[in-house]
Amino acid sequence: MKSKGKATPRVGKSGAKGAKKRPRRKPGGGRGRWVWRVARTLLLLGLIGALVSAGLMYAVLWHYAQDLPEIFSFADYKPKQVTRIYDRHGNVLAELFDERRSVVPLEEIPEVMRYAIIAAEDAAFYEHKGLDYFGVVRATYVNIRRGSFSQGSSTITQQVVKNLLLTPEKEIRRKIQEVLLARQLESALTKDEILTIYLNHIYFGHRTHGIEEASRFYFGKRARELSLNEAATLAGIVQSPERLSPAKHPERARERRNYVLRQMRDKGFITEAAYATTLEAPIEVRREAPSSLGQAPHFTEHVRRTLVNLYGEAYVYTAGLDVYTTVDLSLQSAAEDALREGLQAYDARVGLYQPLKGAKVRPDHETKRVLKGQRYRAEVASVGGDAVEVRLGEWVVPLRLVPRARVLRGQSVEERFHVGEIWWVEVADLGVDGSPLSFQPAHSAEGALVAIDPASREVVAMVGGYDYQTSVFNRAAQALRQTGSSFKPFVYGAALEAKIISAATVIDDAPKVFHIPGKREPWSPKNFDNKFKGPMRVRQALAESRNTIAVDVLERVGIGAAIDFSRRIGVSSKLVDNFTLALGSSEMTALEATNAFATFASGGIFQEPIFVWRISRRDGTILHEAPRTGRRVIGEDVAFVMTSMLRSVVTEGTAKRTLGDWKVYSVGKTGTSNGPNDAWYVGYSPRLACGVYVGYDQPRDLGSGEGGGKTALPIWSVFMRKAHEGLEVVAPTPPSGVLEARIDRASGLLAQGTEGAMTEYFLAGTVPAQSAPSRGELSAADWMMREIGQGTSAQPAPASGGDGAPLDDGF
Repeated sequence: MKSKGKATPRVGKSGAKGAKKRPRRKPGGGRGRWVWRVARTLLLLGLIGALVSAGLMYAVLWHYAQDLPEIFSFADYKPKQVTRIYDRHGNVLAELFDERRSVVPLEEIPEVMRYAIIAAEDAAFYEHKGLDYFGVVRATYVNIRRGSFSQGSSTITQQVVKNLLLTPEKEIRRKIQEVLLARQLESALTKDEILTIYLNHIYFGHRTHGIEEASRFYFGKRARELSLNEAATLAGIVQSPERLSPAKHPERARERRNYVLRQMRDKGFITEAAYATTLEAPIEVRREAPSSLGQAPHFTEHVRRTLVNLYGEAYVYTAGLDVYTTVDLSLQSAAEDALREGLQAYDARVGLYQPLKGAKVRPDHETKRVLKGQRYRAEVASVGGDAVEVRLGEWVVPLRLVPRARVLRGQSVEERFHVGEIWWVEVADLGVDGSPLSFQPAHSAEGALVAIDPASREVVAMVGGYDYQTSVFNRAAQALRQTGSSFKPFVYGAALEAKIISAATVIDDAPKVFHIPGKREPWSPKNFDNKFKGPMRVRQALAESRNTIAVDVLERVGIGAAIDFSRRIGVSSKLVDNFTLALGSSEMTALEATNAFATFASGGIFQEPIFVWRISRRDGTILHEAPRTGRRVIGEDVAFVMTSMLRSVVTEGTAKRTLGDWKVYSVGKTGTSNGPNDAWYVGYSPRLACGVYVGYDQPRDLGSGEGGGKTALPIWSVFMRKAHEGLEVVAPTPPSGVLEARIDRASGLLAQGTEGAMTEYFLAGTVPAQSAPSRGELSAADWMMREIGQGTSAQPAPASGGDGAPLDDGF
């Protein structure tokens, strides 16, 4: 039963009595708590995700940081650089490189160039710490939209990292490493050091790297000389070297330059006036290589080979060496001209590289079979444009114009060849059936010339052939050839030194028989004229190049002594160990022979020939300096008397016809080997030693009448006369130890009067002790020879001597 007047209390959900009444919910209140709960959950998840992402990012960065390249110091920057070879006056002869680059310090790069490259590539370079974050975001957005790594945002620092420390591939791994390394690089190097590396390393197109070589290539000047116009142009190239090269695409280059100029103006690097003026300026590319580049090719190639042998090819082509050589380009040019003129004169005498003259000249149309290396007379069948055809027998085939320069001699093909002319030709190409596919003009002789300063031993000129483009073979330094009678001074020098002979010693020019090891038959040397002149002084025998007397002298002094003497004065090639040594049966190079003669010219001092006097690196480090002192190998007195004897070759011997009118004191010796195959003249003045060689690459007869005096000596004469123009040349004076005495020309004994007398030079202890018989008086030897009737009948000497090499002894 319920009580009246009292209300029954409500029980809440909890069942507790007296619970207060829950307030009514406001509209939307439950939704707010739900949103808050979701937000709180998302915030928590985001925080967890951020932490996870940070952890993952750290893990990724840690992973990619494990194999990062080591950051270098500025001193470690040693990129590939171009090696340059110079002549003695600093003219560039050759450039050797894998990458054409020359590193220069920042102080040699003008401010205008630095500002230009910063404006073009990284305007905030001096403000950021290696990364342009705004640029990174922009590039990332573009790349995401395009779905590729097409947009870049690299700072100068990042480009240095990419070019020097990383590979250029566009992949995530490399990009992350680039970012990490850029920050590290900014901590390791200063901004100026980074900029210096960048300017020296970037690619400018046309195989050109770095600002110094780009400046040389495009504008023909050093980087330190660049103008605002040129600097802005070069800075613009970097974005796309091939597309923006002013040498290939001038309009594109101009547009890009103008962009760089605007950037420079907007950044405050240049004034408005400078901007306006330069904006209208044309871009003038001056791609002019040094006029000396490519000159003295045989000489330069010899130097290059030497460098590679010393340092290795990789080092030579990347180390940035400055190689200063001894060649004098004016003398080199004179040497090249003299050799070409001499070889052309030879061609004219023997009818090579030109049409044959004479009514009796007929083509070899009866020929049924052709052989390589054989000469044939062919008829010019047609000439048109740059093509020539020749007819030989039943064949009409093309004529290959090689060696082109020597064949055409500055003329066009139609000027040089005419239908119906007869030319000496040889097979160039044979078909499988043995028929000729093409001919070429028959090969002619080649030659070499070497010129050496005897005092310093510097090689001032070296020509290795008619045309380097046709043949790189250096006949001056690589061709071993028999020297013929030009070897005789070494035999006479050995005998003088041993005091076995003097210049006045009389020896009989008569038949003599010698045994040659390995030969069954005895050997008897002959003279060039196949005559014997009887007793004559050694000086006269050398001047007239008498073979029999040279061999007689070798027999007296001994083969071993002659070889030892030759070795000491500079001969290093193998020498024959028999009596043909006296007549030049051994082979040597023109360089070797000339340097040996230079030992006489220097008064008995030997030194190896010098081609390079200094090698240095770009940082100034000197790697090599040529020695400037030689060593005495023979007495000064021996060298002087030998020089005096060689002077007679010029005044009364085999060189008189060519050099007799030359007022400059010079000496020398002709030489001709069997055949005659090889022609020589080696000689010197007090200022210059020179050797000339002429012969075929595949040894063959030079032709009737050819030899040292006719084939080689004229080349020597032309060059040496040119080389001595305007120079004062003083004849050498006798050193101490050399005595003078008046002798009788006929007997070589002391003269009793003035008739038939001459002054002769002697080494101490070799002056004749006896006097010549008075006029009309017979010496004891003459009386005995007259009584027994076995005196040698002397032949009168010819008006002009020939060369005295053996003609038929087989050596």
